[in-house]
Parts: sequence; structure tokens; C-alpha cells
Amino acid sequence: MNKLNCEVLEFNKNVIKLHNRFGFEIEGQREEHIFRESHFVDSALLGLNKKTWDIKKENIFSKYLVK
Repeated sequence: MNKLNCEVLEFNKNVIKLHNRFGFEIEGQREEHIFRESHFVDSALLGLNKKTWDIKKENIFSKYLVK
């Protein structure tokens, strides 16, 4: 596998921050993509490729995983 992708509703800033902590980067946005609670909301597109993961994984493991 070379890349992981995810889509998060843009108002959900805590989930976007969580993905950022694990190396995901915002790659784009879908405007008015989801209809929710009687109006349209945007979604953020995030991605993490293998090259970036290989660079960041040791720091992430040491920071967030219990040894």
C-alpha cells in the first residue's frame, strides 16, 4: 500500500487534528459535499503516503504508543 486517504467533515476540527498528529496532511476540500442537519457542509480531504509515514513513524510511535 502506498497511500491512505480519508475525508472528514470540515467542522470536526478535533478529528482533523488527530489525523494530523499521525502524519496525515490536508490535500484538498470538497465544498458543500454532505447534506447534514438541513444544510450542506464542506469536507476536508486528507492523505498520508508511504514516504511520509516512513519519515514520521518513529516519532509518532515514541510519542503516542505505550512501551
